[in-house]
Amino acid sequence: MGVRARAVAALCLLLAGGCASKAPLTDEQLKLLARGDTYLSGEVKQLKRDAVLDAGGLATAVGASRHGELVAFATLTGDDAVLNAIDRTGSPKRLWAQRVNAGRRPVEAVEVSPDGAWVVSAGRDGFARAFRGKSGVPGAALGLRQPLTALALRWDGAQLAVGTAQGRVVVTTFPGLEVVAQAELHGGQEVRGLAYRADGAIVSGGWDRSLVVSRQRGGDLLEERRRALEQYVNDVQVGGAAVAVALSASPDERPAGEMAAFEEPSPANAAALLDDFTLEEVARPVHHRGPVSTVAMAPDGVVFASGSLDGRVLVEQRDAAPSVTPLGLEVDWFVRRARFTRDARYLLVAAWVQPPLTEKSQPAPDVTVEELVRKAPEVVREPPHPDVESR
Repeated sequence: MGVRARAVAALCLLLAGGCASKAPLTDEQLKLLARGDTYLSGEVKQLKRDAVLDAGGLATAVGASRHGELVAFATLTGDDAVLNAIDRTGSPKRLWAQRVNAGRRPVEAVEVSPDGAWVVSAGRDGFARAFRGKSGVPGAALGLRQPLTALALRWDGAQLAVGTAQGRVVVTTFPGLEVVAQAELHGGQEVRGLAYRADGAIVSGGWDRSLVVSRQRGGDLLEERRRALEQYVNDVQVGGAAVAVALSASPDERPAGEMAAFEEPSPANAAALLDDFTLEEVARPVHHRGPVSTVAMAPDGVVFASGSLDGRVLVEQRDAAPSVTPLGLEVDWFVRRARFTRDARYLLVAAWVQPPLTEKSQPAPDVTVEELVRKAPEVVREPPHPDVESR
């Protein structure tokens, strides 16, 4: 056995009590994972349903605290957009529900601070709104006079990036929502995805078919790098040294009531992985049969997920052979949002589902929590974050 193999074996014995297939998390691992600077890594072998948080609805966005103790999600209920918060420290319990806008102007993005103290939403009514995580008491609100389409919290929860339907990226304090910098980066087209790199830079993607890396410097948001794509960008997430991007040949929106027609798998409708610094593409597995609406990226930069209008969520490994079939789950209609908890233990899924056919039919789940069961789970400590203060 080589030195590297012996080191891996020792780490497995230390953290997982051995490397048996689908090993459960040990008490020691759970203790380590409860820290604020660790996450799970390892090959995912199974998706195990942990909870159904809502059923029979039109879920538009979802987010969670670091360990998934508090999950927030938005749904369309009649003409209202409703923001919900669920306590998952025991059996799931609804903490509160807030009507946040009307006229079928959905909430497009939800973020939860790592400690669960705050929830923030961004909607097509043009407002970002912060709420106390446990009580739902409203905090700051920010109106930008244009529909809001994306959110991203910096790793420390102290700064929020907001994307608009007119191509702007706005940086605010959090939870105060005071604007500190902004720039029009996407040619007047919708900003569909935002994510912070570990060094504080912002990666944004939009319907102008481009990815942009920008950084706040004082009161300015300056573009550092841009990459033009052939496809529309529907979502962006960052993990490790990789950027996951949801791509489609056309914008992914579909009006309510229209079923997605399955298509042949195509590189134009796929999840792509790019280097987070150069934005050079490193992988593009082709599995989905329709526009890819969302992506999720684990902190290790290896495990990622994608959701599509074909009604499937797929979980894959970055280094998997092309012949390997990804893990997947199906929803009743189509997938709106997929997100990992920051500790990479759970996958959150928000979907639109069809109403029951009869009064006796059970409504399909539209917001679920899936546990990622790993073959040989390892608890990894995050590297120290560099200074992210504006310069």
